[in-house]
Amino acid sequence: MKGASIFCSIFFLFTFFYYNLEKYLTGPLFLLIYFSILISFLVIIVLWLVNLSKLFKSPRDNKTISVLIVYSIILAYCILSPYKLSSEIFESPVKLEACVNKTDEYATIKFRANKEFEIHIEAPFEDDLLYGTYYLSNDTFFLRYNTPNAGNYRYVGDTLFNNGKTIYSLDKTDTDGFALFNLDSCARNNPKLHWSTIVFD
Repeated sequence: MKGASIFCSIFFLFTFFYYNLEKYLTGPLFLLIYFSILISFLVIIVLWLVNLSKLFKSPRDNKTISVLIVYSIILAYCILSPYKLSSEIFESPVKLEACVNKTDEYATIKFRANKEFEIHIEAPFEDDLLYGTYYLSNDTFFLRYNTPNAGNYRYVGDTLFNNGKTIYSLDKTDTDGFALFNLDSCARNNPKLHWSTIVFD
């Protein structure tokens, strides 16, 4: 029981701070943490199944029941809960948010009160977070990227215009990628594009 609680607590802390880990860590260190979280999630599933099997053999084993409850809570939180706790709550409030909502792609752009922005891109084999600062002139956003190796920067552009319904790139076209963000709705067409959406979103 104690071991399961500690393991699940550490797993939860990593998922809670995943926003900051993804934002500030790069290279091998981030990949190490990323795959450690993935492997831990799979281990939890296996341990849940193992303890469920034990329960069938010994239905009155209180220790097995307690451990199974712990694993069931964390799995229910990851898989079933539509809301996830995140260290993003410590960030500056979002003043404006818009989305790209395609069948196989999903992206959000957030402009925060402290003049910072972030773009989160999700696809079946992609999960990127771009961020930086912005300057607003009338309805035009000028972006300055701070993301190390911001490869998808070229798909969004650095000058965006808000026409009241959409935010679109002035230096990219939609065929380039994520150049048109919708202000009306951020509901997902496909909520499970990437495995990390199960654990983090």
